[in-house]
Amino acid sequence: MTRRAALLLTSLAIPLGSPILARADTVGTVGSSNVADIEPPVPHPDETPCVVTLFSGASFGAATVPFTYAPPAGCSGPWAKVVLATDVSVTAGRQFDRTASIFIGGVNVLFGTTAEPRAALAPSWHVERDVTDDTALLEASQAGHVLIANYQSSVYTSTITASSTLLFYPATAQYPAPRTPDLVIPLNADPAADTVALNDGTQTLSRTGILPTNVERARLDVLLQSQGNDEFWYTCVPDALATALESCGGGAFREGQVSIDGVRAGVAPVYPWIYTGGIDPYLWEPIPGVQTLAFKPYSVELTPFVGAIDDGKPHTVSLSVAGANDYFSVTGTLYLTLDHGSATVHGAVTRNTLAAPSPVVTNTIVTDAAGDSTGTVLTTSTHDYGISGYAVTSHGVVQTSVDQVGRFSNAQVFDVTDLLDDQTITQRTDTATTVTTRSAAGVDTATRVLSYPLVVRYDYTANADGSAVQDTAVNQAFIRDTLDTHNLQPVAASRLVERIIPTDTLDLSAAGAVTAHSGSGTALYASANSLTGCITRTATSTNSVLTAQSDGTQCDLQALLP
Repeated sequence: MTRRAALLLTSLAIPLGSPILARADTVGTVGSSNVADIEPPVPHPDETPCVVTLFSGASFGAATVPFTYAPPAGCSGPWAKVVLATDVSVTAGRQFDRTASIFIGGVNVLFGTTAEPRAALAPSWHVERDVTDDTALLEASQAGHVLIANYQSSVYTSTITASSTLLFYPATAQYPAPRTPDLVIPLNADPAADTVALNDGTQTLSRTGILPTNVERARLDVLLQSQGNDEFWYTCVPDALATALESCGGGAFREGQVSIDGVRAGVAPVYPWIYTGGIDPYLWEPIPGVQTLAFKPYSVELTPFVGAIDDGKPHTVSLSVAGANDYFSVTGTLYLTLDHGSATVHGAVTRNTLAAPSPVVTNTIVTDAAGDSTGTVLTTSTHDYGISGYAVTSHGVVQTSVDQVGRFSNAQVFDVTDLLDDQTITQRTDTATTVTTRSAAGVDTATRVLSYPLVVRYDYTANADGSAVQDTAVNQAFIRDTLDTHNLQPVAASRLVERIIPTDTLDLSAAGAVTAHSGSGTALYASANSLTGCITRTATSTNSVLTAQSDGTQCDLQALLP
């Protein structure tokens, strides 16, 4: 499926060389250690946008910063695209990576983390997110807030400031307004709340309410951020092995779970984001990890359930994280499309094979009399399911099926002694989801293939005098293929690849201080779309300095295949 989606880009007879949408040019500065994000700004229409400032020059501590949003005056829409643009800066000094979140009317519009500073480095960066699907929310004034929980002390001295605007691009004949959801509902009922901590697999973020009786399409966008003991969940092992392997417990499997009224309704794979303080901060300077500064949500299709929830009774939508072990910070947004030709839609779920996940752990670890441990811990999971339902709408009976194939594998190879701590992690998370819609208009399919490959090699060697050398290499990627068809004929296809490959070696004193480091990094971003063209960005770095970065509009599709 992955290869087929890529090849379709060249078979649809739509040129990839000239993107239809424009984008801002934010190429990094060669020779600088400032942030060089591999992800370019959001493509947008070549028109002048209407601009709404959410907050400007806000400084952050432990509390949220409130703001009031109002739709752009004299620019009421319709809008071809709405883009959230945010600028963040951190003063030179010492500070942890911090989590950043922006909410409008209780709906999360940005979730990410910050770059860490140095004594002689004050990082600053720009991130964008396409929030066009939030149009219904943005048509009315809303209370909003932003939180970058930044705790300062005599040791952690850096201040974080940020500004954010919404860019509204008016619809034109060349750039018409897309159809967007009619209702945008945060999963947290408290509009003043931030993200919610789920400490284990039993805790949920839930919302109960009465939905309109004419919902014909539904999806839940979720963001699942690993924090606390779960920050490096992909390095964790079963509790019984944690002490011998000097690792976190709880095992290496995590998966988002969505339910409606207690019935399993969908799953969301967890992306292994690594923040700029992760493992070795120099790995991520100047190029941060994949999506580190602005996470991408995962969409769970809930349309098979609309016939069952359109009954005018209260229903509960819940989000949890299987395997969570203190903790995941989560948020979710429900997007609903209504049947404007009828006040009532009815139907039922006709098939649901979704069961609880059942990961399998294979352990070959051997610990000798001296306490030295070697071997492999392999965690695998197969999670395939299908859910179907129908809805009787004003334009006839619509049948929707969601079929997902999920594969997870985490192999950890250990060699742990008094003077050595070697660990190699090879993890893959792969899902292929096809949504099939059958109606009087024909048969439509939307296939989304996602792959989250991650390789981490960590070698720590202690010397007799107490000094040590830590060597780390990471290969992290996000790959997404899409294919849309109508009556078996391809309509659109796309491929997105983000890959970051940093390495770094730390020399540590007997007191644990870094005395020297050397490293390098390479990065690739490529987005090829049969409708809007191709954009690419590549970057390299050496010893925390950007050595090259370039943007382009030509994609070698075969080269992007994993």
